[in-house]
Amino acid sequence: MGSTAVKRIQDVNVLRTYQFREDAGPLAHPVRPQSYAEINNFYTLTVYNKGAEVVRMVATLLGDTVFRAGCDCYFSRHDGQAVTVEDFLLAMADSSGVDLSQFKRWYEQAGTPVVEVGQDYNPGNRELTLTLRQHCPSTPGQVDKQPFLIPLRCALFAADGTPVPVKIKLGKTAQAYENKEIILELHEKEQQFIFHDVVPGTVPSLLRGFSAPIRLNSGNDEATLAFLARHETDAFNRWEACQQLCTAQLLRLEKAIRQGQKTEISPQLLETLRTVLTDEAEDPALRALALGLPAEAYLAEQVDVIDPASIHAARQQLRLTVAAALREEFLETWNSADQGSIYRITAPAMALRSLQNTAMGYLLELHNETINAACLQQFTQAQNMNQRLSALAGLTRVGAKQAPAALHAFYRQWQHDPLVLDKWFALQASAPRPETLAIVPALLQHPDFTIRNPNRVLSVIGSFSQGNPICFHDPSGTGYRILSNFLLRLDPINPQTAARLAQAFTDWRKFEPGRRGKMHTILEGIVANKSLSKDLSDVISRSLSDK
Repeated sequence: MGSTAVKRIQDVNVLRTYQFREDAGPLAHPVRPQSYAEINNFYTLTVYNKGAEVVRMVATLLGDTVFRAGCDCYFSRHDGQAVTVEDFLLAMADSSGVDLSQFKRWYEQAGTPVVEVGQDYNPGNRELTLTLRQHCPSTPGQVDKQPFLIPLRCALFAADGTPVPVKIKLGKTAQAYENKEIILELHEKEQQFIFHDVVPGTVPSLLRGFSAPIRLNSGNDEATLAFLARHETDAFNRWEACQQLCTAQLLRLEKAIRQGQKTEISPQLLETLRTVLTDEAEDPALRALALGLPAEAYLAEQVDVIDPASIHAARQQLRLTVAAALREEFLETWNSADQGSIYRITAPAMALRSLQNTAMGYLLELHNETINAACLQQFTQAQNMNQRLSALAGLTRVGAKQAPAALHAFYRQWQHDPLVLDKWFALQASAPRPETLAIVPALLQHPDFTIRNPNRVLSVIGSFSQGNPICFHDPSGTGYRILSNFLLRLDPINPQTAARLAQAFTDWRKFEPGRRGKMHTILEGIVANKSLSKDLSDVISRSLSDK
């Protein structure tokens, strides 16, 4: 209702940050699991979120009109019946005439496919050849994977940023297509797609709209990503180009910090972010998302060995550098509308608040007392929860001296509203501050904390273990002990939520030796408890399994 593009990006962010992690760990399973030890443990991101992406791919392959006809066929055949994936795909195939037998592998094979892109341009005949290679890493019980049918939305951009017609021969009929966008169907381990009449400097854009739940290694350099961030007409890929630029910079920073070296922040990245921030023709909500740095959990998926401290330090260093470089632009954005103006629930007003809060978040990294005071003023004068809670979260995150009084005032005003109070608990548990390790146990003893309310449990322990990696993975192991002790308390009361929270430990093998050893010891201590529920025991046992 606010922005289709923003919603799409938010959905993909959840998938890539959390579901891809599930696909890469010991709990990996197909969208339709063939067996289970405890059915409660299959209310997962893979079944639901990735399952939704699989249905979306059918619509992408068939087109909206044919997909709708397939849906009509499916409901007319099966309304009121208990049916299977095969029934759904058969209705789609019968309505379209398209063979979807290979597509069924998305329901049968676990893991996230990886697609590598190679480019070769022949100036003599003006042909651009894209070589696409797919593979899927092994997952528990599935070592060898068959190729998936992967739809990749593709467009071409001339050197001046203008979209150009796509001229390509597809399929056995060698029919020539000429559109501004085309869907490449990758169904082999390796395929080549040859584009004709391509001028030098043309840039291809793949996986537009995130047309398949895959990892795409495009091989694009920094200049190409900056080009796409400026000129791409697909909102998702424009955002994605910014994310890839930031991710590449963050991974360089993380490596340098881990090795005790220094590295420079790319001027091109800073200029790209400046362009995004000041582009008044773009939706402010999209600009806010494009300015947001990849989450630490997402960055952890991009490295071979996870060191939470170096990942956090890299992200903080980049946030501080961006805040300092774009300080004046951020201030102008934050002050572009009166913080106390009349609250409107409209898409433009919501988008502007999102961008203003993003600007405020960056400015708070500067630890400037004038900025902190202005943030407190937003907290006290805002006429809506969005701006008030954003200001409170920002002050708490950076440890501003105004934070304790603001937290107390917020609690005093909202202590009788359970859902708002959940936010109050969550922002304290997720604050990436050293004192959080002492604050979380105190929150568990708070008079308004109850272990029998799942939302309250998730607001504290969930926010801490899954949304605050620098504190949860403190090298002392304190965070691990907090979660372990709580799981043993929670399991007899709510085994489903206990099993869900225990997944914070599932990728323990990927961490550096110190943290890896501590998590392994914690897991063995939990599983040794003979009174564990089937739900929690299943998650812990699979996490420890070598299979």
